Amino acid sequence: MTEDASAALVDRLLESDRNGEHITLVVGSGLDDQYVPQVSHFIELADRFADGRNDDGDLQKALRQASEDCADQSLAALYPQYRRVLTGWLSADEFDAIAQQAVLQQYRPHDPHATALSSRGSWQPVTFRTGEALENDRESWRMPASMRALGALLAGRRELFGHHVLTTNVDPLLEIAIRRAWGRAQSRLVGDTSPAPVGTILVYHLHGFWRPLPLSPPARLSDALDEDAALRIGRSAAALLDGDVVCVLGTGDRSGTVRAAIEAMPDPVQVIWVSHGRGTPVTGPALPERVPLSHVFPIDNSHLLPLLARRLDVAVPSEPTRNVQVRHPAWERLFVSQPDNAPPDDPPDLLRELERRFAWRVEWAEPGPLEGPSLVYWPVRLRRRTSVIHMVQAFAAGALAARDARIVVALEDLSVPAGVEPRQTFEADLRRWIGYVTPDADVRVQSLSAFVGTPEPADQPTDEALVRPIDPWRVARDFYGRPVSLYTALAAVKALPHLAPYELDDNAAKIVQDLQRHHADRLLTPTTTWAYLHNLLRENPTTSLITLGGRDEGLFWEQWRQIYGFGISQLYNPRIKSLTHESGMVRWNSVDELADQLNRFRELPYWDDEGRYIHWLFQNAVLLPTYLTRLELPAVGGHVIDSWAAFATALADGERVLEMLAHRATELYQGTTAG
Repeated sequence: MTEDASAALVDRLLESDRNGEHITLVVGSGLDDQYVPQVSHFIELADRFADGRNDDGDLQKALRQASEDCADQSLAALYPQYRRVLTGWLSADEFDAIAQQAVLQQYRPHDPHATALSSRGSWQPVTFRTGEALENDRESWRMPASMRALGALLAGRRELFGHHVLTTNVDPLLEIAIRRAWGRAQSRLVGDTSPAPVGTILVYHLHGFWRPLPLSPPARLSDALDEDAALRIGRSAAALLDGDVVCVLGTGDRSGTVRAAIEAMPDPVQVIWVSHGRGTPVTGPALPERVPLSHVFPIDNSHLLPLLARRLDVAVPSEPTRNVQVRHPAWERLFVSQPDNAPPDDPPDLLRELERRFAWRVEWAEPGPLEGPSLVYWPVRLRRRTSVIHMVQAFAAGALAARDARIVVALEDLSVPAGVEPRQTFEADLRRWIGYVTPDADVRVQSLSAFVGTPEPADQPTDEALVRPIDPWRVARDFYGRPVSLYTALAAVKALPHLAPYELDDNAAKIVQDLQRHHADRLLTPTTTWAYLHNLLRENPTTSLITLGGRDEGLFWEQWRQIYGFGISQLYNPRIKSLTHESGMVRWNSVDELADQLNRFRELPYWDDEGRYIHWLFQNAVLLPTYLTRLELPAVGGHVIDSWAAFATALADGERVLEMLAHRATELYQGTTAG
């Protein structure tokens, strides 16, 4: 019956197409059982939010009572009860954040930390800028075949569907589906009468949109779902039902919004109301007798829309495939073994080679590199002893110094380790490693404690006159005074682990542990690091500067960009998985100690994974300095060790390459080899 009903409905819609009629579509979350935000997602997230709320469990009890009151009813019936409880107990922002988090269940980027999600907490409301950035990452949204087919139909047959569509959904999947099908879409709320851009499909959201819209008045998702508001919105939407046929797909319309719109149509037209399902037919909607109604049921909408697309000869884009990293020895040998494989003299080209060959990452200043950079800004926290991570960063700084860049090391020394003054040896190590690549490098080491304690000359412009302040206390106000979650602020200064929103609940113990073990001096990092950066920018163009640091500092610099705008580039060295500057394995005292660490690490099942200890150390403490200085490659037992593939092959053949790695890395780390 379902297949027959689907075919009959498709024939009816094709008849409208042949007759030159326009079809107004009204769609809901029942388009498919998969990947479309459902009521169950919202209820599950609301329960999780209540579990973590510090209110003696009162909200949990109120939601549990709502569930008991609706025990014999559907989840759709439970939703308005949950909404009633939540809007009573929470602020409108908190309610919206829960609904937004339900939408984000469908957003699965390959690297969450490289997206706009990295700068917000799980329960923090999504801003216009953040939401728009996530929507532009089209390939990362999970989407069922029915939604992909609908997007293709709207993009490919705009005239048939009257250049617009109405939806009771609050998510952006429909707009993204249209854009994936090479169409243009614009999100709107009912009442927005601004002119439509040429060739654009307007998507009207009857129950509100998941993020703020620039052309629409501020609207709360909680307000849009109020019964009186729903009916008012429905009556306002009547003017949008301007097709020759109105087709309602995948909505039970519990709020009555769609029925109110149909009832308010000044000139009733044919209405086709499609119930989603595979089981027993349901009762049709109660509409006035003056409205000609065809109630088609039950139809599996996941098959209906792809069938309609095929019958209309509309191509439906396939679901994007995920990029999978594949090891390829022949490609890996390109790293340092070709005769003409010298590092480029042009700084931007060199940085691109670091990305391609050694998995470094560059975030370029807009509009992109034309020349330089001529200044490397390298903030470094003073520790009792430097690590091999500092050494690798210093090699990159030295390579840029060889291309006429000045190096400024901002030494975060406001909290000196107790019982020792390590600055002299710490600074000497940094200078030595930079000098290994470029002996005559222009290096300046600035103590941030000295900078903060230096009075400002009287003839300098006031801090209020500067776009980027140099007063640490004003920087603190800019950073800590924003509407950003406390978690994001603490993760930016590395007082907490930087986790994707959907990872937070599973790592609660780790978050608490990090809060307990880290000192509060980390909170001073942006106030001093950014203040001194701004001091440098008074005399240097922003596009001439690049920062240097670890990949875990990406969130820190993303916060700077959000406050002070684009203008500087960032260079990040590859991260050693599971290790940090604080780990004991990134510093050692002898070749034997390092060799022992390497042999013990090799006993782990994942020892040869990319980015793990041995792989990272070989790539960055052997291949990288060899590449940058154009020195001779190491050879072990007849193997020229010019790539990770060659290293792994020699190791499998029983050669002593781990010992070679220990010697090479120790010679550079301890300074027993001249550059």
